[in-house]
Amino acid sequence: MDKGKRMSTVSVTQILERGISSGKGFRYSIPLNLPVEYPEKEFYIPPYIMGLALGDASFRSQPSNRVFSFSAPDAELVEAIAKTMNWSYKKNSTHNYNWTFYNNGKLVHVEDFLKEYPELINTYSHNKFIPQDYLKCSVYQRKALLQGLLDTDGSVDTRSGSVFYFTVSQQLCKNVIDLCHSLGFVATCSISQRKDKRDCWRINIQASKEQKSELFRYSPKKQRALDYANINKRKERRDRLAIVDIQFLGYEEEMTCFMVDNKEHLFLTNDFIVTHNTRMAVADICGLCVDLMWDDEAQDFIPNPNYQGNGFFIHTELAQRTEMQPMFLACVANVPSNTITMGRCTEEERKRVIKAGEIIKNCNLRLIDMPDFTSANIDRKIKECVEGYGATYGCFDYMMLNSALSMEYRANTGVQAREDMALRGLATDLKAYAEKYNVGLLTMTQTNGAEKQMDFPDESCISSSKASRTKVDFGCVVLPAKDRPKEMKLVEPFIKHKGGLNSAIKPNRITYIHKSRFGEYQDRKLKIFHYFDMGTMRNTDFFVCDSYNKFVSIPKPKLK
Repeated sequence: MDKGKRMSTVSVTQILERGISSGKGFRYSIPLNLPVEYPEKEFYIPPYIMGLALGDASFRSQPSNRVFSFSAPDAELVEAIAKTMNWSYKKNSTHNYNWTFYNNGKLVHVEDFLKEYPELINTYSHNKFIPQDYLKCSVYQRKALLQGLLDTDGSVDTRSGSVFYFTVSQQLCKNVIDLCHSLGFVATCSISQRKDKRDCWRINIQASKEQKSELFRYSPKKQRALDYANINKRKERRDRLAIVDIQFLGYEEEMTCFMVDNKEHLFLTNDFIVTHNTRMAVADICGLCVDLMWDDEAQDFIPNPNYQGNGFFIHTELAQRTEMQPMFLACVANVPSNTITMGRCTEEERKRVIKAGEIIKNCNLRLIDMPDFTSANIDRKIKECVEGYGATYGCFDYMMLNSALSMEYRANTGVQAREDMALRGLATDLKAYAEKYNVGLLTMTQTNGAEKQMDFPDESCISSSKASRTKVDFGCVVLPAKDRPKEMKLVEPFIKHKGGLNSAIKPNRITYIHKSRFGEYQDRKLKIFHYFDMGTMRNTDFFVCDSYNKFVSIPKPKLK
């Protein structure tokens, strides 16, 4: 609660009882965080220069042209690069804005500039990204990175004072939002869909009028920010975020309440929505590779009718002991994962969790931590699991480009990998491993944002190339139901039939099956409306519709 400079803490219930707004505006606001502190790092490419390069440098490297070039209407930013890197520079032509650089008289090539980050070589405007090292460095370094990004692809309006950043790369958009949040700025994103052009993401960065000029080094943009500050005498407060609405989601999800040991009991949360990919993969692999699962009705562990045999789970992002293991225990024992990690199990739940661990061990379901994966490493691990203990199913949790995969691709092909090229190669390899070792293999990747405008999200909204999408035998897109309000409205009659709109649970996920090479429904696009418990990884199917939202009656399948 904010009254002048005095701050107090109130509950959501109190806010609802008193009312969110008054005649003068919104009553309540949340204090913004100060910049998050990380250790300073040493970089060959200083953060400001990396920001400039991500904006207006060409990272393309072909046999016919490997030269590192930068595009700018004048020499100011070019001089900044040359001075920082101890290079000289030259304008290529009076007919364009391209500049090249020389190190001791030799042309600087893309490979020279990006020698520490080869995964960026041959990226284009639409798939550039910020290496993670630059997002976890000191406050000064992250501010310099943001300045470089804004000096090239940012703008400031002298009338409104709005600061915007523009990009056609969805991943770079996410990176810049993350960067802004870590520096204590509010950053919101909108998308512009352009005919015959790539979608453009626009990020609005909210800062005080004094801070806005500090977001730029490039003199024309910095001057516009200073002009706005001089013209606009109205006092601005940018250290609070107003609470404008509190909405009931229409369903319940597991939550854990806790209190932080400080005077205000305030803490930072994640800036992004928790993704469901890994948890749903855990549910799938447990459903196939764990022979006993806890059943609340029987109050005991009972045989899993879909059990297929031994399995493995290769994970690339989450910590094995503190994040992955609790998920598996939660799924098998039907005890929320937060209850396990926070040490709040009842005695009965504790016994179930211990028993779940024994069941997983006896089933030979192996967890494999592989953050810096390559295709060769995946091949070796699958071979070990199949030949070592007879694994029949497995999961590789996330298809993405990392430095190890990029270097492997270059070593195998002799060329630098674009993201789509590397992921196409990875998808081809995963398909080959599944066939070579006769295992069922599940994997996931992210969407590209196109699903927001699609009535039935299909393979065209999946990141990476079409070639990688053609490798799968079964393909689906899973989206939160709350992001599909029109569809949820259309299927309300089915929800009522399944227990009513006021039931404790209702669909919170929609699975769009766009490809199935086998079975009775292989030629049909189907949607499964289901409730997925993020705490226990237990799934409740409600009903199936076709692409026209017509009910489809499907008998419960039995795996053989």
